[in-house]
Amino acid sequence: MVPVVRRSRWVPLALLTAAAAVGTACGGPLDGTPDGGGDASPDGPWATFEARPCPEGSILTWGNFGYAFMYDWCTGCHHNDLEEGMRQGAPPEINLDTQRAVRDLAPLVWAAAADGHTRMPPAGGPTEEERRRLGEWLACGAP
Repeated sequence: MVPVVRRSRWVPLALLTAAAAVGTACGGPLDGTPDGGGDASPDGPWATFEARPCPEGSILTWGNFGYAFMYDWCTGCHHNDLEEGMRQGAPPEINLDTQRAVRDLAPLVWAAAADGHTRMPPAGGPTEEERRRLGEWLACGAP
């Protein structure tokens, strides 16, 4: 297994490879650019997850934001307890039902659903403001 590092977190390369395949199947490569492109600026859109700053004074946590967002928009397909036939094509190794799992996959989650990225969920979903808050929460380390 070859590790990939992001902000001192190790993520197995096989997991990121599977995630990239999911992104491609759901509307395009997970290259980090918001859907529709755009130039990076201090207020977004950001070219990469690593460039997305954590705003000073952010109050978003797993308890007041992350848990509800994941369960409202993600775990219907990306939950560890779902059998393959109930996952709507989501790979079995991409699960977002725990804070740790979301932290480990933060760049993937950001590129698919936060800050102007709208590939996930594929049937529509969060408002632009909810996606902005997701980006903030992820950029702050998904506390």
